[in-house]
Amino acid sequence: MQVSPGGDPHAGLKRKEMDGMNSSQGKRRRDGDGGMEDNSMFGDGQEDGDLDMQNNEMDYVMGAPKHWTDDEKTKFFAWLMGPGQDDHWNSLRASKNACFRECAEQLFGGKKTMQALKGAYERGFNVFKQIYAFEMFSRRMGPMTINMNSQADRLKEYEKRLSAARKSGTEVGNINARIVDHWHTIGWYSLFHGRWHGDPISTRPTNRQNTTGPSSAVTMGDDDADVEEQLNGHEFSNGMAQQNPDPSPMDRTFSSDGASSIPVPHPMSFASNPNPQYLVPQMVPPTNAPVSNRSSTSELVQLTALTQHIMTTYVHLLQTQAEDAKLKLEYLKRKEARDEEESRQRRETEQRKQEREAAEWEHSRHAEKVKQRTALATDLLSNPTVDASVKQAAADYLKRLFMTDQ
Repeated sequence: MQVSPGGDPHAGLKRKEMDGMNSSQGKRRRDGDGGMEDNSMFGDGQEDGDLDMQNNEMDYVMGAPKHWTDDEKTKFFAWLMGPGQDDHWNSLRASKNACFRECAEQLFGGKKTMQALKGAYERGFNVFKQIYAFEMFSRRMGPMTINMNSQADRLKEYEKRLSAARKSGTEVGNINARIVDHWHTIGWYSLFHGRWHGDPISTRPTNRQNTTGPSSAVTMGDDDADVEEQLNGHEFSNGMAQQNPDPSPMDRTFSSDGASSIPVPHPMSFASNPNPQYLVPQMVPPTNAPVSNRSSTSELVQLTALTQHIMTTYVHLLQTQAEDAKLKLEYLKRKEARDEEESRQRRETEQRKQEREAAEWEHSRHAEKVKQRTALATDLLSNPTVDASVKQAAADYLKRLFMTDQ
C-alpha cells in the first residue's frame, strides 16, 4: 500500500475498516427483518406482549415509529395504494425493494430509507389484518346503533366488540378502540381494503381504476417472497377467510353498495387535518344477486361447520362451568368442615378454661377455710381460760389436719 507524503499511514486501514463495517451493516439490514427500524413497535424482533398500549398508544395507531407523522403515513399509503396509483401498486407487487427506493426518492427526497418505508408498510399491513379480522367478527354482532359522529360512543362500542372478539379467539392482536377509530377516520383502512379487496389473505390485488398498464395480478418477484409468505401463511380465526370466498360480499361490507354492520367513513382527502371528522356513509340495502346451487351448497357446508364449531364450543363451556361448580362445591364442603372443627376446638378450649378456673377458685376457698380453722384451733389451745374439752377437740382437729396433709 502506498502512502502519500505527509499523510497518515493508518488512514487507509481505517477507511477499509469503516467500509467493511458499513457493508456488513447494510447486509444485515437486507438479509432479515432487522432492516426495519429496531425502535419500531411493529419490528419482528419484538413480541406482542412487549407492546405498552397505554404509554405508546399513538405510536401503535401510526403503525410506525414515533418520527412518522399522520401526514407522512397518509402520503406514503396514498402513493402506494391510492386512486390512480396502479403503477406504484404493481411495482410494489413485482419488486418491493425497488418500489420503496423509488418512493423514498420521489416522495421523501431521500430523507427516509428504503428499510424505513418497508417497515412502515409491513407494520401497517399487520394492523390492517387485525382490524379486518375485527370487522369480520363485528359483522356477526349486528349493526352499531349509536351516534357514529360521537367519538366517545364509537370508542365505547369498539371496545365492547373488541373484548367480545378476543373472548371468541379472533386474532385481533393488541389493537384497541382508538386504533380502529383512527384508522377508519383518517382513511388508512379504506386504502388497504380497497387494494386488497377486503381479504388480506388474497395474493391478487385489484385495480382501483381502469387504467392502461400491466395487470395488477403480477407474478411475485423473489425480493417480495417474504411478504407473500406472510400473506399466504396468515390464517384468521373463527373461519374469517372461509366465510367470504367471493370478494363481492366483502366489497359490499365496506362500501356504499351494500349493508354493513361497521360504518366506514367516506374517502377523505389526504391533506393535513388536525381534527378529522368521522363521517357516516350512506347505507343502502344489499342487492339480491342470484346464487347458484354450488354457492348455496358451499354456504350450507360453511354454515354447518360454523354451527358445529359453535356447538362444540358451547358444550366445552358447559363442561368447564360444571367442573368449576364441582370444584367450588368441594371447596365449600372442605371450608365448612374446617370451620366446624375450629368451632369445636374453641368450645372445648373455653370449657377447659372455665373448669380450670372453677377448680382453682374452689381450691383457694377451701385453703382459706382450712387456714382460718387452723388459726382458731391454735388460739384455743393457747388460751388458758378455754375448757379442757374444747382444747381436746381443737387438738384432735389439728391432728387430723396434719395427718391428711401427710
